[in-house]
Amino acid sequence: SDDSSDDDGPVRNGDSGMTGGRLMSDFDMMLETRRAEQRKRRKKKDIDLINDNDDAIARLIADMRLAAREDNDLNLNRQPATRKISMLKTVMSQLKKVDLQMAFVEANVLSVMTDWLAPMPDKSLPSLEIRKELLNLLSQLRIDDQSRLKESGIGKAVMYLYKHPKEIKDNKRLAGIIINNWSRPIFNK
Repeated sequence: SDDSSDDDGPVRNGDSGMTGGRLMSDFDMMLETRRAEQRKRRKKKDIDLINDNDDAIARLIADMRLAAREDNDLNLNRQPATRKISMLKTVMSQLKKVDLQMAFVEANVLSVMTDWLAPMPDKSLPSLEIRKELLNLLSQLRIDDQSRLKESGIGKAVMYLYKHPKEIKDNKRLAGIIINNWSRPIFNK
């Protein structure tokens, strides 16, 4: 009868069924182990997500730069410049993500936005939809580092639109607000 395992009670796994100072069943221990594994996995996923975001941001900026270059080439050949407008929806869906905006600014998206807002080689303005969307975004974008504005040339592009005789009133008003917001820290007002 000493060989019988029925009377021995539940078998414990090394810690005598004690975890955190309290008695746990096998099921509870299994759940606890699983939760710990999920926590580890979740932390690793966040790190991967940041790396994936950096790659996605770099890829998007490269695609935006290429689209601007292709549109300029098309314009020089007297063909419709359609590359930027065709990817505008995708670009705006990414640029509007508030949690990624600082990463975009740090990845120098402002210089690419300058290319998108700059006049075409034949001196025509980019598509009205592009100008509207980017000006709206720029008015909401928080840029802490004034040197980024200077390096990118975005201020010149916005000022050009502000002064352009063929720019619509709403865009001129928005460009004026952006210019005031950006110049205020410079003049300490």
